[in-house]
Amino acid sequence: MIRADYFQNARRFFQLMSFIVFLILLLSISIPAFGAMVLYTYPQDVSPKYIFVGKELSGLCHDILVELNKELQSQGIEIRYKAKDLKSIEEIRKALENNEIQIFIGHGHSAEVEKKINFVKLPLYASKQMFIVEANTKDKIFEKAVVKIGAIAGTIPSQNIPQISRKQEVVFYKNLDELYKALEKKEIDAAYAIGLTLGYLVNQAKGKYIPLNLTDSKFYHYIVLSKNVSQQIVLKIENALRNLHSKGIIERLIKKYNLQQYVLPGNV
Repeated sequence: MIRADYFQNARRFFQLMSFIVFLILLLSISIPAFGAMVLYTYPQDVSPKYIFVGKELSGLCHDILVELNKELQSQGIEIRYKAKDLKSIEEIRKALENNEIQIFIGHGHSAEVEKKINFVKLPLYASKQMFIVEANTKDKIFEKAVVKIGAIAGTIPSQNIPQISRKQEVVFYKNLDELYKALEKKEIDAAYAIGLTLGYLVNQAKGKYIPLNLTDSKFYHYIVLSKNVSQQIVLKIENALRNLHSKGIIERLIKKYNLQQYVLPGNV
């Protein structure tokens, strides 16, 4: 005869095994979430790269961030805003150098900057560099003895502004808002930056401003990372970006903001 305590012990054994199986399943679900690597970033004070719509962030580079996160989810990597207040490019570079943030989407390339932060090799997009002026001053600007040109301090395009007049004076501004206000108040004759930003203004202003077709040079924007981020992670992000290009997602986002006249996806 089988003793009653045998059944009692067997029941306890099966209960224990069931609990262990449940625990293993729970851990298998939870570990990816707890084990995900978070790379922090800041949004930049440049539209249409980063734009507030009400209290929500939007913009070309924000949308790329969202799409990158979809690609990186299977790799256990998430890009997350450390804070959503808009920062200047100089503040963002400093935060990357100090590892305060680990990643930023939409940085122009320069050999000097590359000494301090890592660049993903594949570009996000190429943008024309351009001047814009008020439409009614286009023919008069070159009659001036001195042409005043506005640019954004600390940006890479502002370090090499083409000569469009015998004598020109460059005035630097902290951000795009200040640059646009100076142009509107006629404190400057022309604004110079990449087509991504100035082309967006031209579209929004509906005829008030026009581009001067004086340069055909292109400028590339990249994903950049802190030097503290491992090369393995950099390669995973580059592969995720390559997937976005192959699916036509970057091109679709450029068209979403009506920028296809000024911006082209990838290494073109």
